[in-house]
Amino acid sequence: MSWKVLMTISIVVLEILTISLLWKPTLPLTVNIVRVYDVGDVGYWDVMCLNVTNHGNSPVYPIFLLYMLGSEKRWIVSSQIMAYAPYNSPLTVILPHSWRLINISAPSPLYFIPPFTRIFVQVYSVGGTPTPPMLFVNSPVYVTPNITRPPVLNPDFSVLYFSGKYNEALPWGWYIELTPGTKLSYNNGVVVNGTAILYQPVFGNVTVTGYNISYIVSDNVLYIYVHDGYVRGVVIGP
Repeated sequence: MSWKVLMTISIVVLEILTISLLWKPTLPLTVNIVRVYDVGDVGYWDVMCLNVTNHGNSPVYPIFLLYMLGSEKRWIVSSQIMAYAPYNSPLTVILPHSWRLINISAPSPLYFIPPFTRIFVQVYSVGGTPTPPMLFVNSPVYVTPNITRPPVLNPDFSVLYFSGKYNEALPWGWYIELTPGTKLSYNNGVVVNGTAILYQPVFGNVTVTGYNISYIVSDNVLYIYVHDGYVRGVVIGP
């Protein structure tokens, strides 16, 4: 056997060993994003429908992570298309050699999806044998469609969404930053015991009504500062 043949065999064996070391098993699932929903007509996508097929011989109890704009957030399985999804929602199961359409909802209004955004879903299993919890599978990338946005999301600060992060009912569509110990409640507006900053993009002139507040619009983003006060609403100007 010539040295060229031996070298070729050695290279092939080395490649096989390299591939076997780099290859990691994944969940026996196929996951596709079917469509997204705008629950409450707020101008962003907040519920997603997935088609999930289990090709394996064991049941899978999935946890869903949504990857968007370089970060990931856990989304929660909901029994229907709804505007909230508390973290304590029961787990779903995908039986062996079966498929399901599954709705997942954002657990907080901070997690909604803008239009024209590239997203994908990563699925883990939290139980069952022989599937260990570290296995996962990714869906193909999905680009969210365009959506018509109102001038201000939820200008009346009505409570439309439950936040698992803050364990509070929050006004949908507003980014919210809280100082430690701050509590939110709702009484014909958002009541802040402590200090909070609420902000979101706006289109047009606005006036904010409330108590112990200050606000400013910068680069088409409305910032509202509240200290031991409340925000009653946002009036859209001419």
